Amino acid sequence: MNFLGILNSNAIATITNVLLSSLLIFFTVRNSKKSCKQEKEIHNRNVLIAREQRMFNIYHVFANCGRVLKTDEITELAKLNILVDTKEFVKEIMKCRNEVTKALDEARLICGECKLVKVLENARNKFFKLSEIEISLLREQSQLMLIAIPTIAKEFPEIYPLTIQNILSNSQASQRINQLMTTPKTKEYDAGVEDYWKNVLSYENFDKYFEPFLVRDQICS
Repeated sequence: MNFLGILNSNAIATITNVLLSSLLIFFTVRNSKKSCKQEKEIHNRNVLIAREQRMFNIYHVFANCGRVLKTDEITELAKLNILVDTKEFVKEIMKCRNEVTKALDEARLICGECKLVKVLENARNKFFKLSEIEISLLREQSQLMLIAIPTIAKEFPEIYPLTIQNILSNSQASQRINQLMTTPKTKEYDAGVEDYWKNVLSYENFDKYFEPFLVRDQICS
């Protein structure tokens, strides 16, 4: 009887140890799976955040580079005939063309041939076309300025000496020289820049295609 009692006690102890070991293994595996799931979620979120930041950078490249498209500055450079600044302005344009191309390539790496890439290609092509016109206008406007000087001298004999500063300080003469420097090409360029900002880079045609890459959209979905 005592032997059976001891045997039963040993059996119970063994069973208890087995159960405790099984429970320990179960909770260890469960916690390990939970930890792996959490690590995966953190990793995926970090990937999304990194992708979102890259997309923000691409967006800002196109928006910032669009700011070099302006005729007023071209006309002023031509009037003042500051050769160094003109060269620097052309360098800035070429730098933006390079940045836009790199941004487009970056977008291709992120999403392949998605709709956003097509949108960026259109914006890049329009930007290149306008920037080419802009560079040619820099040269043409300087030439037009030289051609306009004799006309200003004839129509405004009271301006003496006939320097650029004196011409620009006279409101009527300044307005007249603006008219002389306005050509079909400058009008085409003005219209193109206006279309670039109002349509090409508008919310409907540009901004909304970046929205699927926002982290909040991925988290909420």
